[in-house]
Amino acid sequence: AGLIDLDLNQQQKVLSAYGYASSQPDYGTFLVAGRPKAGQSLDEVRDMLLSEVAKLRNGDFDESLIEATINNYKMQMMRSFEENESRAMLYVYSFINGADWADEVQQLDRMSKITKQDVVDWANKYLGPESYAIVYKREGKDPNEQKIAAPKITPIVTNRDSQSEFLTEIQNSKVEPIEPVFVDYKKDMSQFEAQPGIDVLYKKNETNDIFTLIYVFNTGTENDPALNLAFDYLSYLGTDKMSAEQIASEMYAIACSFGLSAGTNQSWIEISGLSENMGKAMEIVEGLIAGAQPNRRIKARIRIFFMGFVLFFHACRMSKIRKKSHKSAAGFVNFAFGVQFVQHLVQDTVYEDRAFGRGVVLGQFDVFVQGNLGGNAGERHEFRDRHFHQDHVHQSDAFGIPV
Repeated sequence: AGLIDLDLNQQQKVLSAYGYASSQPDYGTFLVAGRPKAGQSLDEVRDMLLSEVAKLRNGDFDESLIEATINNYKMQMMRSFEENESRAMLYVYSFINGADWADEVQQLDRMSKITKQDVVDWANKYLGPESYAIVYKREGKDPNEQKIAAPKITPIVTNRDSQSEFLTEIQNSKVEPIEPVFVDYKKDMSQFEAQPGIDVLYKKNETNDIFTLIYVFNTGTENDPALNLAFDYLSYLGTDKMSAEQIASEMYAIACSFGLSAGTNQSWIEISGLSENMGKAMEIVEGLIAGAQPNRRIKARIRIFFMGFVLFFHACRMSKIRKKSHKSAAGFVNFAFGVQFVQHLVQDTVYEDRAFGRGVVLGQFDVFVQGNLGGNAGERHEFRDRHFHQDHVHQSDAFGIPV
């Protein structure tokens, strides 16, 4: 829920966008990147990314984002230090970068003293309007591509026959075999009832200050096949008190996150983040679950997205069936691999589908599935009429998905 996420990703202005800093021993880089939507140019994405960078120079951001960023960085460090590899690599990078170890361990304390003016000054010094290099990744063959001859590699003289005293000590040390430890839920975890009928299993995190809370429901997609679709839909919604953007910003500010998923017979809601903010995170997520406000446009986009996959896999399946029957599968194969998601840049309009008496919504960035079925016209129309509602506004082989 930083500037790029709130202004570009959540508002679906680009397919995806991100930014990060990379520190090296001699120099560092601040990189921002994005992927365009269908019909969007790379220059448009570039301009939107640069406008977000300009906000840093102009101070056009909420100072609370600094504290939120530090909280999330703190959580990321704690998560990484759960692994021995990450702990060891901190020593390695400190050595490679020539950094004082005291500075490394006090990094979070120093970051907590950064002010908004510090960020603005730094951005104006290093992130000027023209202080960048740009790389475009385009589709197709580059006519100006040049081959670079492989340089000669200087052989490295190795000392494989010698070893340090430290290595010798490690090799000669005796290691006791590791004994497996099995969880005893009655001894290793506390059990109690939050309220009658709702059991809780609890284990204190002795490693760091990160919590994970999982709500488990004994219902899944066998009970309701639409659960996963509903969970995806819910993640884009707000409540009567908080918009979706406000929920994302607040969860980012307290360095917490949540996710929803459905299995065959069980569903889960998982909340994770800094332990000190567990109560606040529970309040936000439970408020969303209980009071989510519907949004027809978002629902339409998600349904169309899912229908696109259904369309693709169904066409692949049909092509296999036709191959097994030794009939021409060319039409279905062409269709399966020719499926396109076409974005119609039109205003919200509901067109009447006279054949089925339903409305077909065309939102500004709503997606319609379009493809070439191949084969003869009779096969195309039979396949279309059996599985999709024809959109009378577009060409005969374009299908509108009712919402």
